[in-house]
Amino acid sequence: MSDLKNWPDDTDGDVFRILDERNFDFESEQDIEFSIDFKSWPLSIKAQQKALEKLPGSKFIELDEEYQDDDINSGYLSYIIKSRVTYELVTEEQKKLSNIFDELDGYCDSWRVCSPCGG
Repeated sequence: MSDLKNWPDDTDGDVFRILDERNFDFESEQDIEFSIDFKSWPLSIKAQQKALEKLPGSKFIELDEEYQDDDINSGYLSYIIKSRVTYELVTEEQKKLSNIFDELDGYCDSWRVCSPCGG
């Protein structure tokens, strides 16, 4: 999508519209964190080792107790890249990460920008 204002009507497009409303700098490289969730948490030690082999540089994040709920996973695998934030990059990276972790029942459908928005 070359037109920054022409994002699809989906969850990722909604995030881009919010970032745009907050004067986010889409031209600069930013730290983008992708969260890989797993259907079963915590992962076994063997599965954790396999996950880290598949994605060197990633790390496991355990949620603080106050954010944990018995009905949801309490952790995820975090992977950060530095790049310009584009719809194409975000959606392709989520697909790629979901494919990589499919055999471990992992999927990526969330991301965040680790840099502040403008004024």
